[in-house]
Amino acid sequence: MECTIVSIYIELIVVYINSIYKFPYINIQVSDKLKNVPEKNIITPKPEIPGPAVEALRFVGHDENLRELYANLLANAMDKETIHEAHPGFVEILKNISSDEAILLQAFLRKQNYPLLDIRAKAPETQGYVVITSNFSHLNKISDVENPDLIPSYLDNLCRLGILEIPALTKITVPNTYEILENDISLDNVKEQILDQNRTVELSRKMVKVTNFGNQFLKNVVLDKQ
Repeated sequence: MECTIVSIYIELIVVYINSIYKFPYINIQVSDKLKNVPEKNIITPKPEIPGPAVEALRFVGHDENLRELYANLLANAMDKETIHEAHPGFVEILKNISSDEAILLQAFLRKQNYPLLDIRAKAPETQGYVVITSNFSHLNKISDVENPDLIPSYLDNLCRLGILEIPALTKITVPNTYEILENDISLDNVKEQILDQNRTVELSRKMVKVTNFGNQFLKNVVLDKQ
């Protein structure tokens, strides 16, 4: 009985929002994400989250990966226990990420940081260098993204949005973390091209990590609310 009352209550809120924003993808399963939340904790969300979220869904609601993130955010905004963590700025972040980036973020639910490499070409007569490949990683091996070659750009964007960061002069100190990247055969052609130009190959070890704000985003938007 309680589940039915909650579902009806949620449906009424969604119908109300839909009447304003004419959202064609209203079946985002918010009620499923709130089915284990006690009825007394279900509240009317503040308009600064569902308003812009539903408006944005008019354009990306066809994408299952992004729709899931919006549904998690809306559900957390309707739960008295989590509404304080459902930051209104999360909607703007969602509007600035792709479907692939939504998939990539799942990797950071499993682990907070990952090793990265920059492959640099250094001229022998100077101390200067040119970055040939940046943000090389094995995130493509654990994330089923459609365009794995764009992962370095995805990382740049997620850093721009404040979800991730690549701190300067910082690397993971766990032994044997970087060797598997440095010996990846997919880098052989790049290394050979650098050597053919009489330059030295330099491998710069870096790391990408989740920010404090990013952890809040992962918890309230990326993590499936159950």
